[in-house]
Amino acid sequence: MSDIRVDTISAANGTDPVTLTKQSAAKATVTMDDAAGIQGTSSTNISSTTDVGTGDYRIYFTNSFNSTWGYSGNTTANSIDDALAACKHTDSGGVQISIINTSAAPVKYDKPSDTVVHGDLA
Repeated sequence: MSDIRVDTISAANGTDPVTLTKQSAAKATVTMDDAAGIQGTSSTNISSTTDVGTGDYRIYFTNSFNSTWGYSGNTTANSIDDALAACKHTDSGGVQISIINTSAAPVKYDKPSDTVVHGDLA
């Protein structure tokens, strides 16, 4: 087995940074806990979060994506056995998430959640 050890990786001209292609890293993440009002407990590329109703939140990005529909997000609800967590675009350049307990009649809950957004930044 071989090792590759380097201090610097640069483009062919020796000075420019390497352009990474075909990468699929998350471009925005947030872990929220609404126990005492909405709190982004951990985040990347999130400028603000807003509570817009029971179980509904809006998340706004620090750095914009390259188009309004050029990204997608996934949300996972924590601490709910039968949970549906939806993530959709907003007209204001963010996403809205909803946390719904589907065990009986669908009811929205303020519960901790994790959201990740993939896409190309502008």
